[in-house]
Amino acid sequence: MTATAETGVSHGALMAVPLDLTTPNAAAKLATLLAQASEHPQWFGADSTEEQRRIAAFGILTKADHLTWEVWRDGELVGILLLWRIAPGVDALFHFLFFDKNLVGKIRLLRRFLRYCFEDLGFQRLTMEVPEDVEKLISFVRRKLSFRYEGEDAVKSHPLLTHLERATGASGNPHIWVARMGSRRERAHWRDGTWLDLVCLRLTAPEFLGQYPGG
Repeated sequence: MTATAETGVSHGALMAVPLDLTTPNAAAKLATLLAQASEHPQWFGADSTEEQRRIAAFGILTKADHLTWEVWRDGELVGILLLWRIAPGVDALFHFLFFDKNLVGKIRLLRRFLRYCFEDLGFQRLTMEVPEDVEKLISFVRRKLSFRYEGEDAVKSHPLLTHLERATGASGNPHIWVARMGSRRERAHWRDGTWLDLVCLRLTAPEFLGQYPGG
């Protein structure tokens, strides 16, 4: 299946619809998105000026092989959902951004969007890459959206984990620690004069649809 952003998803007052830059309010909409990008250098993986961030954001939003949805609430643009690095029928890199930073209020919308990605767009998995120090976002996507570190399930039953527990005195879920240490792109994100690792997480269609059969 070829992934195309033809329809939207909604929950309550929130609605995500495909980005449309041909509407009468397109200029104001784009200005809002670019302003949000320019004001948040932490969203970019390299040192940049405000103008450079605007240019980069414009390219991301309008690139032909990216899929973008604009999120509205009661007539106000409040965020975006983005898929890029798309391998149709297989995988895509998933990003979301909400201007009010209230993720808890967006859980149902995000789950419905993930279901749409798997059932309608036909992806087998989705990927997220998060700077290693953004613990709140990593925790949120793991707890509320069921993303896991790459290799987390595979390492869970490995016999060496028993030895690791004995050697370190650790208990609980050592497989999570092991997976997180290896599930990363090293020195891939620049912020405040420091190179950070990107932590890699993934969500598969069978896992998500099995856990949230009703959306």
